[in-house]
Amino acid sequence: MRARLLLPVAMLLACGPSVGADPVGGSSSGDATLGSTGAPNTSGSSSSTAGPAGSTSSGTSGGGADSSSTGCVVDGPAVPPDPENPDSRCLGGELEDACGCGYRCTLYRPDEESGDSPWRNSGCFPVDPAPVGLGDPCVHEDFAWSGRDNCPEGSMCEDFDYDGQGVCREFCSPDFDYECAEPGAVPWAGCQECGCVCQVSCDPLGDDCDEGQACYLGNGLGVCAATLRDAGGIGDPCEFVNACGRGLACVNAEFGPDCDPDGYGCCTPYCDVAAPQCPDGTECAGLWEPGEATAPVLEGLGYCLIPEA
Repeated sequence: MRARLLLPVAMLLACGPSVGADPVGGSSSGDATLGSTGAPNTSGSSSSTAGPAGSTSSGTSGGGADSSSTGCVVDGPAVPPDPENPDSRCLGGELEDACGCGYRCTLYRPDEESGDSPWRNSGCFPVDPAPVGLGDPCVHEDFAWSGRDNCPEGSMCEDFDYDGQGVCREFCSPDFDYECAEPGAVPWAGCQECGCVCQVSCDPLGDDCDEGQACYLGNGLGVCAATLRDAGGIGDPCEFVNACGRGLACVNAEFGPDCDPDGYGCCTPYCDVAAPQCPDGTECAGLWEPGEATAPVLEGLGYCLIPEA
């Protein structure tokens, strides 16, 4: 890794169509890249509640959920992992394996209007009767991050756009000493409060993401996230990573081309150190030494930055 560039410690993602959504965690200082990734409204201390009272069982076919790994059938609401403590969590603590037969531990929001991040809440939800596989498209019932989805045990339906549709991603051990089952996936944490999930990196220089999304680098991996409606171009100011258009990164303003040096951040292109295409007055500064990238697709990735004096 180059001395002047640090990998993004956090990637500030604004969720939704307008600038001003609450970011996750804090922003890094002294780096070329701004911020941390995750869901909105998660700054501050962490508090949690167990599964929402009165929630229905998961599964699109109705009736109870049948866990293929245990044979248990569940027809009832989500439950806390510790019945004596409604504020208990099943992820990231002693109760990690506390969900009963036929239930799975996953992340959720208490209700659709809640400003809570799903990363603050984990509870036991009935297993879908016909779950999809890791890396497959998934859907949330009722509303985004409801906890009721069609992913298998040990995973969550990752939905950065909060539109009720996502991809099943496997949870991993918090010490990151973990081999992910999904091909190409590596242990990753997207924000200061986030646990470990197995993530497959997209390519910021490619076209891996759906329409309306772009691949943004955060915590060492590329993540597809919704681009803000008024996303900026080269040299435009930015406060969130996804405030820049496709193929652009939000870097500290002092490093970017045609940027206000007194500004917070500004948009600059990602680049390939082997074949850089950067604006005049900038050079492609690689993020990793050869062979050290966190994912093969990120080998040779860099930012177009103003050269050091």
